[in-house]
Amino acid sequence: MDKEQIYDEEIRPLMNEIIAIAQEHKIDFVASFAIPTEADPTLNCTTGIVAPEGRAELRFALRVLVDGLPAISGFAITTRREQ
Repeated sequence: MDKEQIYDEEIRPLMNEIIAIAQEHKIDFVASFAIPTEADPTLNCTTGIVAPEGRAELRFALRVLVDGLPAISGFAITTRREQ
C-alpha cells in the first residue's frame, strides 16, 4: 500500500469530517500532505478554508502550497535615536 492509498483510505474520511466541522463553525485551516508515489514523486494533497477576512498568514500559506509561490518575505526595520 502506498502513501496515496493510505491517504485515500484512512485520512480522507477524517478530512471530510474536519472540513464539515470547520465550515459549520467558520474555522479557517490549512492542511497539506506529501503523498509521493512512484508515478508522481511530488504528489501532495492540500486542503484549506480561509475566509477573505481570515488570517493573512493562512491565506499566504495556502497560496504557497497550491500555487507554488515563493515563500520569501522581505522587510526592513528602522530604528531612530533621540538626540
